[in-house]
Amino acid sequence: MATIKAVFESLHFHQTDYGIVPIENSTDGRIVDTLDMFARLPTRITGEVELAIHHHLSASARAARC
Repeated sequence: MATIKAVFESLHFHQTDYGIVPIENSTDGRIVDTLDMFARLPTRITGEVELAIHHHLSASARAARC
């Protein structure tokens, strides 16, 4: 699905059996859209998937001197 809302709507209208949405992330903290959709539509959490996130930051030599 293209959006978190689309995942919840797909579940609500029985177009899919399961969906995966973010609950939190390492850069922005909690995901407001996910929490909002849990409040709007009757949906249950039945499992959890943890994904290891590896950040690869880079900067130009010019930016590194500033």
